[in-house]
Amino acid sequence: MQAEFTGRRQKITKGLRTMAEEGLSRIEKVVGRSASAHVTFSQEKYGHAVEVAVKTKLQMIVGLAEAADSGTALRVALEKVEKQALRSKERKIDAHRQGKEETAAKAASGKADTKAKPATKAALDAQDMAAELHVIPSKESVAKNAMSIHEAVKEAEYKDRDVFVFRDHAGDVKVLHRTKNGTVQLIEVP
Repeated sequence: MQAEFTGRRQKITKGLRTMAEEGLSRIEKVVGRSASAHVTFSQEKYGHAVEVAVKTKLQMIVGLAEAADSGTALRVALEKVEKQALRSKERKIDAHRQGKEETAAKAASGKADTKAKPATKAALDAQDMAAELHVIPSKESVAKNAMSIHEAVKEAEYKDRDVFVFRDHAGDVKVLHRTKNGTVQLIEVP
């Protein structure tokens, strides 16, 4: 990262310069090498002020701090810039992420975002309800073969499922549900 140093009514010592370069190297790991920085040291009437401005491709990050000495002000200003850079990077990463459902749906349909628009109000309401429910089909929560209750409990624990659907040897559909406190409830379907 390219860095410029400016001293207003203050001489920049070698210690302050190395401290600033170390802090900027940490920030460089977050924002990338193409960024540039400008560090301004100034002595004011009752203390010292340090301004660290980092310019990236997309934004300008500025940290300003005042303290009794330049070293403390520099550390605080670098911390502020680093926090802002991390927050910005997290926002960027979250904006580009997609859930498993969206990725699987796009891969299955072979289309990007081209959806047919519903024509009626009922279809719009049904689409809104489906979007709110977040239904995810799970083949692992359904047993293919008939099994006893004890086998179903072991299978549900092995697959780490809170809800497990199975048929007993008589052919009746039953559901096992594990509650938050860890107890397993058997639900028989009429």
